[in-house]
Parts: sequence; structure tokens; C-alpha cells
Amino acid sequence: MLCVPAVSLGIYSVYPHPFYDPDCTLAILICALLLQRLEATSSQVAFLSGLTLVIPLFVKQNTGLAFLVSATVALFLLIAIDWRNRRPVRAYIFAICGALIGLASALLVIQLTAGLQNYCQWTIQFAASRRMPPMSEMLAAYSDKSVLLSTLAFADGALTLWFNRTGSRALHLLSSLLMSAPFAWPAIYLLIEPDPSDRAERLLALWPFILIVSLVSAIVSFKRRSGTPLVLPIVLIATAHGAFLSQQLWGSTYAIWPIWIILVAGVIEAINSFSKSKTSWATIPLVGVIAVCTLIAGAAYVSSHERLDYAELTDGELAHSKLPQLRGLSMRGGWISGFEELVDYSEREIPRDEGILMLPGEDLFYYTTGRRPRFPVLMFDRTINPYSPDEIRDLARDRDIRWLIVKQDLQLQDDQVKQFRDEVLGLLEQDFEQVESLDNYEVYHRKTSEDENDADRLH
Repeated sequence: MLCVPAVSLGIYSVYPHPFYDPDCTLAILICALLLQRLEATSSQVAFLSGLTLVIPLFVKQNTGLAFLVSATVALFLLIAIDWRNRRPVRAYIFAICGALIGLASALLVIQLTAGLQNYCQWTIQFAASRRMPPMSEMLAAYSDKSVLLSTLAFADGALTLWFNRTGSRALHLLSSLLMSAPFAWPAIYLLIEPDPSDRAERLLALWPFILIVSLVSAIVSFKRRSGTPLVLPIVLIATAHGAFLSQQLWGSTYAIWPIWIILVAGVIEAINSFSKSKTSWATIPLVGVIAVCTLIAGAAYVSSHERLDYAELTDGELAHSKLPQLRGLSMRGGWISGFEELVDYSEREIPRDEGILMLPGEDLFYYTTGRRPRFPVLMFDRTINPYSPDEIRDLARDRDIRWLIVKQDLQLQDDQVKQFRDEVLGLLEQDFEQVESLDNYEVYHRKTSEDENDADRLH
């Protein structure tokens, strides 16, 4: 029943395309499945399971690193606990050996190719400098009033169930009602608030709430669990916070909802384990409400495209690409026709061996044309581009960039990107002159030496 919300909040549901965030979650889910079966596997399978723990790190660094570190620490903790209780620890040792050897092998390959210093600089240090939020912003999600009220309601329901010594069905249903309230509220809120942004906030508030409840239930159930079920909730909680380091609660949860579902399942299991009476009258209605309400709220969240509000989702006529390289691509509005006009122009007028600089960037251009980029940056988003406008101008000169293509109407509504594009264009116009105006692109060519000398004197 708890898998029902994955229909609307699955890995690729909110952003239905292959992307490194959901790809990383897919790798983590496979690792979590292997971890849950670790104690019953052979040494060879345990070693291979340890190897897989490394894979998420090289799909998405912040989420994967949090998972790898927390999973490795958890395995060491299990070794200490089971060694003390005189239980076998062979599987944990082989898993750790697999993780260490897998990590060492991957780092060796990187050192022999890109270089470790280069890799760390661009995938960790630079990314953290552009994305990592202050700790105060990370903790702000837990200070929301709705999170506090949800936690209190759930705690009241759990305590009612705990103290129901007589097994009263009425008290069971009351506890179920209290524990269900936080999950039902996002669905009920759909009838109250028409604003998709506010609706999304109510749904996303379930994240800090369930992280708190999951941590408490894991602590309370510590003595009742053993093996990987003992530590898996802690590993997934740490992994979720690693994902938050990218775009915090609002921007980072779209690809990790299955982790939320697993945490909810752990909470339900903990309720069953510490209750002193039969709990089906409480947990079955609870799970039913969670499944139905989260499915409804999740479907509204996905259909509103609120997570994608930065993109220009035009309501125009659906257009299909006529280029064989982009067969199957469809999009509403005039974006495709404008891009195909640019491709046709470049094939006719721009020699293939001459460098092109595109502002603020066009993802499909080099893929479609088969040209080799001559400039080190393809998209001038602040999370990708490390250069200042002056450095971009100097690089264009040093690399003899002959053509400049500027996109006018942007699909990604980002004021910073537009401002940066205009600032860079103001500098590059010293070296380039406009030669063509297409439907959505302005084409510039580098000035001759005489023109550049005149421009330098005027400047």
C-alpha cells in the first residue's frame, strides 16, 4: 500500500527524463535492497554489495557521498554491536572491503584520467561554492509551524496507541486518526488553497516531519531491531540531508520520494514493534490514509509543474522536430522551429572548423550538428560557468572564437542568467559585429583586424 504514492512521486515522475538526481536515487535503492539482504548472503555477494555502495557517489556527489559515508559508518557500527553480542560479522567486513576497494579503484581511474585534484575542484569544491546553502537555511525547514503541529499530532497518536493496554478499537482508531492527520492535510489543503505553490509547500513539509519521526522511531526501536534494519533509517536520513545540500527542501526532494516512502514504512514497522497490543485497527487505516492522500497530493504537485516553474512551458501548438538527430523531440511553442533555423544557418554559413560561443548556451546545438566545442563552457548558468565576463572575453580572443550566437527569448526564466548574458554581450560587442538576425537568435561574427583596431581606439 505504501508503494501507491510512487505512482505520482516516483523517481522520474516529477521530472520525467533521465537525469543524475533520479539516477542516483535508483542506484541508492539498489544498494538499500542489497544491504537489507546482507546478513543472508555469501562473502562474495557481500563484497559485491559493498562495491555497489560506491556507485551513487559518482552519479551525484552530494547525495552519493552522504550515502556512502553513512552506510560505511553504519556497517562499522553493526560490526561493533554484533561482535559484542557474539553474532557473525563476516558479511559486514566483506561489504566494507568491497566499498573500500571499489572507492580506491574509482579514484585510481580518475587520477589516471582527469586527475583527482581536478575532479575534486569541479565536482565538489566548485559545486559546493555555488550550491551549498548556509546551515541556518538547512535548519529553517524544521522550524515551520506545520512541521511542529504534525509532529505533535503524530506523537499524540503514537502515545495513545502505546497506552491502549486494553486493546480498545475506539482508541486504536483515534490513534490512527491523529497519526494520519499530517499525511491527510496536504490532500485536504487542495480544497482550501488554489495556489499551486502553497499546495506544494504543504506536501513538501512532510519531509522534515517524517525525518524527525523516523529518527525518533529508529532510536526507540534500537533494542528491538538487529542487522541492517537497525541502521538503514539512519543511513537514509543522512542521504536525504546530503541531497538537500544541493537545492534544499524545495529543489532537492523531487527525485528522492522513494526514500521517504521507505522511511514511512520503517515508522509503521516501529509502531507495530513497540505497541503492547494488536495494532491492525490502527496501522491499516493509517497506511491507507498515507497511501491515498499522498497519491492525491503528489498527483496535484506533479500535474501543476510547480517544481518546474522556472521553465517556460508554452501553451502553444505542439511542434515536432524535423531533424533526424532529434527524432521524437516535441515541444509546445516555436522553440523547435527557431532552433532548426539556427542549425540550418550554421550548416550553410559557419565553417565547421571555426569556434562558436553561444550565450547563454544551447544544449542541443553540438549534439545536433556534430561540431566540436572550442569554448570550455556550453551553458552560462552560475552553477556551471566559473568565468567572469572579462575572462570570457579573453578566452574568446585566446581561442580565436569567430562566431557569437545569442539566444533572445529563454525557456529558463532566470533573471541572473539574462543579466549575465547581457553583461557578457556588452563586452563581446567590442570584438564582434552582428551579421544575421534569426527568429530567436542573433548571429555575430568577429570583426576584422581593422575593425578591432578602430574599436580599441574608440574604447
